[in-house]
Amino acid sequence: MPNRTPALFLAGLLVLVAAAARAEDPSDGLKADLEKLTGGSFRVVNAGITYVVSDAQEEVAAEVARYLHQVLPRMRALAQMPPDAPVPDRITIALFARRADLDKYLKARKAGNYGRYAYLHDDDPRRRVVAAEVLDARPMLARLRHCAAEALLRAWIPNPPVWLLAGLGEAMEDVGMSDDEKMAFTAPRGHLRDLRERVFQAEPSPLIPLQDLIKRSPDEFEKGGFAAQAQAWSFVRFMLEDPLPRDARLMTKLYKTLEPKSGAKDNGKLAYEFFVEDEWGSIEKAWKLYLVKLSETPADKFYREAREAVFKRDYAKGHTLLDACVKADPDYERIYYYRALCSFYTDGADAAAPDLDQALAIFPEYTAARFLRGRVRAAKGDATGAKLDFEACLETPYREQAKRQLEALK
Repeated sequence: MPNRTPALFLAGLLVLVAAAARAEDPSDGLKADLEKLTGGSFRVVNAGITYVVSDAQEEVAAEVARYLHQVLPRMRALAQMPPDAPVPDRITIALFARRADLDKYLKARKAGNYGRYAYLHDDDPRRRVVAAEVLDARPMLARLRHCAAEALLRAWIPNPPVWLLAGLGEAMEDVGMSDDEKMAFTAPRGHLRDLRERVFQAEPSPLIPLQDLIKRSPDEFEKGGFAAQAQAWSFVRFMLEDPLPRDARLMTKLYKTLEPKSGAKDNGKLAYEFFVEDEWGSIEKAWKLYLVKLSETPADKFYREAREAVFKRDYAKGHTLLDACVKADPDYERIYYYRALCSFYTDGADAAAPDLDQALAIFPEYTAARFLRGRVRAAKGDATGAKLDFEACLETPYREQAKRQLEALK
């Protein structure tokens, strides 16, 4: 009978090595930390380099892992990152079923108020985590793409220019998969409308000259607020999409100037120097021309006509036009909001409610829809629901209106 001791010893050793590797898996450590922090039960699901640690339903966690596994290489290609650029060893997502538990985790990490999604970058790779909350699939996957884009860029260039990091994340929210599973940019939803109305058309305009935007430090960029974020998003999309020959592969050329070992401020200077000073005028002109041609939705013609009808309080016409918009673009929250507004003033609160629920499922932070739903709920006698919606508006530009509505509920 042959001696099987060496083979058995080797098999046992491999089991021990595998168990040791598993014990050191940072996902297990995160799982234990989250269970201790929340008192809940978490599981680890992975696909490729994507690891999801979640207390949500297993099929939700598995779908998130599978989706990111599929889109990560497509995002790298769409962002024009070179094939030899370093990639993360893993992307770990802490996915919470409840917002309160996400807030606990962010507080424990001293991460500040990031909202529902954040890429928590850390010098220790084991602590780099995307913290996220379960939402409707559309906003959830879009925001996960945003955070994953940051993780992809920072695996290669840990401290990129702040406008590039912010803009690339926002741009990756604006993508979709075709029937043949190719990823491409889609209509930019509310980004474009807000940029046009809140930056270009506002009086006084908060528009930041591109030269100023590109060389801003992280602190200076933060002070630019919405205008800085919106302009960074649009400039990144311009660099990735603009078809003009002189600007072709502009992003690829920019990447080559950045230094992986430099800080964000120094890389900001390198990016600024990349654009030859006497070309700033032509670059800014080309960027604005790109924005003029960019459509907010595939139903742009009907949508603009509908907005004009709503502005004129012709709600019946607006509703008809918005019906056509929904058929052409069923995933744009603002179409549902404006159709709900038309319904509210023509057919009443009951008719408006479903569209507002849909708008908020797609974009949970849509304050105008939240405030209108509060009014709809109040009109339907749902004081509790109305109170929740109005209270959610108290830290927004709807603050004073929400206060008046809350007083009226009493």
